[in-house]
Amino acid sequence: MLAAFFSTLGNLLLKISKTANLHFLPDWVVELRPLFFVAIAFYMLNLLVFSRALESLPVNTSYPILASLGFVMLAVSSAFFLNETMSIFQVGGLVVILVGIFMLAGVQPGRGL
Repeated sequence: MLAAFFSTLGNLLLKISKTANLHFLPDWVVELRPLFFVAIAFYMLNLLVFSRALESLPVNTSYPILASLGFVMLAVSSAFFLNETMSIFQVGGLVVILVGIFMLAGVQPGRGL
């Protein structure tokens, strides 16, 4: 879950780095796109945390769970922080993804994790 969080932060910062108005900063700083490099740092943290998790988890379930959870977290956070809109159809898709995550994780009704 921590890896998905870092991936989500990286994606949000990547979007902001490409759309933010940084003209109050010196031109050389704007050209460097500092948020772009912060986004890369979060992608690297994602990789480190996920590689650590793979020491004890099977990749055939852990990666699909990471990717799916990342999709859900990014969709929700981009709607909240970036004011991006989601249709009811897209929200339904997120629900389907969440059901898939629970199925991959082996959660059964009434039995929990």
